[in-house]
Amino acid sequence: IAGRAALEDGMAGRRFEDSVGLVANWWRPGEVWEVPYGALLPQQVGGLLAAGRCISAAGEAWEVMRVIHAAAHTGEIAGAAAGLCARRGTEPAELEPDALRDALRARGLACRLDDVADAS
Repeated sequence: IAGRAALEDGMAGRRFEDSVGLVANWWRPGEVWEVPYGALLPQQVGGLLAAGRCISAAGEAWEVMRVIHAAAHTGEIAGAAAGLCARRGTEPAELEPDALRDALRARGLACRLDDVADAS
């Protein structure tokens, strides 16, 4: 699904303003990808959130995002976003990433590389 943001080759370790999660590269230990909220938001369809291999990612980034641990993590992010939207009566595209990060951090999840003490 083409999202409002896309993950592409060479973006491992890159920080995103709207990052809402972290996914480790399963074949390259130590490499971590921030997940921008925009990669879960389809460009042309409202009221929808993508997760797992459906988020906006290509090439190596898609290879990292397609596996079970990444799919489960992005699914939890999308579910938390959907819950917040339902409670607030808002669309996913209108949800502020800060509000989503607060909800995810309350569950014990790291949302940005800066949240992880030993991030490089």
